[in-house]
Amino acid sequence: MMVNKWIKFSRIDKETKIIYLPIKIAEKTKDEIDIHYGLKKLKVNCIFDNELKNTGEFNNPFIIKCDKTILDALMILDTLTYQLLIKEDGIHIGPVIGFMMGEQHYYYHNRFLQDLKDAMRIYEEVGGLFIAFKTSGINWNKGYLYGLYYEFKEKRWKYSKLPFPSVIFRRTLHREDKDIEKLKKMTKGKMFNTFKLDKFQVYEKLKMNISFAKYLPPTEKLKSIQIFYNFIKKNQKIILKPNGLSRGRGICIIEAIDKDLFKIYDYRDEQKKKVYRIKDTEILKFLINNKFVMRDYLIQPYLELGNIDGNVFDIRIMMQKDAEAKWQCSGIECRVAGDGNQLTNISRGGKALTIEDTVNRAYRGKLNPEQVEKDIIAISKEFCNIMDGNNGLFAEYGLDLAMDVHGGYWFIEGNFRPAFKGFKLIDYETYYEICYTTVRYAVLLAGFKNRREER
Repeated sequence: MMVNKWIKFSRIDKETKIIYLPIKIAEKTKDEIDIHYGLKKLKVNCIFDNELKNTGEFNNPFIIKCDKTILDALMILDTLTYQLLIKEDGIHIGPVIGFMMGEQHYYYHNRFLQDLKDAMRIYEEVGGLFIAFKTSGINWNKGYLYGLYYEFKEKRWKYSKLPFPSVIFRRTLHREDKDIEKLKKMTKGKMFNTFKLDKFQVYEKLKMNISFAKYLPPTEKLKSIQIFYNFIKKNQKIILKPNGLSRGRGICIIEAIDKDLFKIYDYRDEQKKKVYRIKDTEILKFLINNKFVMRDYLIQPYLELGNIDGNVFDIRIMMQKDAEAKWQCSGIECRVAGDGNQLTNISRGGKALTIEDTVNRAYRGKLNPEQVEKDIIAISKEFCNIMDGNNGLFAEYGLDLAMDVHGGYWFIEGNFRPAFKGFKLIDYETYYEICYTTVRYAVLLAGFKNRREER
């Protein structure tokens, strides 16, 4: 038995633990039943009401009269519109979805919540309670949390005391494991991004797959100065990357331009790059003084990337699980480095282009943009399928792929919490679809419907 309807609650000022269910939508329901709301559950008494107000559409939901003690005990917000799902184990009201944020106060500024607010543009197809919270707002003993919830009528986030959500999207990867483990256990594993792999852990996993290994540039941990010398001798130009950072932070490129001279492209200062030359007698001192060996760096050959008018580019592919739990490509953007720059990050002056424009300009008719798009989506899906065997629940990746001057494909990085603001610069609809897709998957995990066709 499964019934799914749009509802809204009408609070009754009594303390009888009674909910009034329209008999037409709950004719087979028992007189005593459990109500589930997020992770809360309460046994209540049902009275069946012959009166059925409204049509049951989102903008005209069925009105469910309910004793205030039930609403208060379950912490149900009666200003919101919900899906009512009647199953064998009781009545489920929801969905109740949580976004776990970082602890910094500015994470709750409207600007930071903009992509979440944009995701709520599909509220009319999912309904329910959406919560933005941080772990410091949790009362573990009493079973509730303080956070922000999305008030659909007002189109804004409001602060309140709230129930635990049944599905959590972890949007910060910098929290103590004990908090994550508690939430993972409470939600029965329905928590996105339960852990994060660093760059080298991802590389080690991918290189075990024979099919995918061909896209990986040679990579090692910089455990000794000798490893540096081996790489620079073989490749002449190498790139040093922090193992645990993303978004181009901490990168240093070193090029052997003569037998006794090196050129350094230093991007460790996020505000500006530094370019300087040092003699081979000074390179050892440079590496030691800057603690590259001690600070968990990776070393790779610098790839001769495809370029547009001398400016290199790479490709960001947004892969997300959709409302059917299948991996889909939600968007592709090419990022072209700014003049005189070797990093493509938008924050460092890079610009976003479409795949068609990039391939046509970089390869001047030698490659077919449609085939390139098919290839990179296939590579990205292969990555996602490999990572799905990682015993963690992941719903999205931002993959960075590159193409060399000959059109060969290279895997650069897989981002577990990807930024996608660059899509705003080339296609707002794609940006919105990226915002929506993970929400739809969360609703599926919560056991409710994505009622897209009803909008």
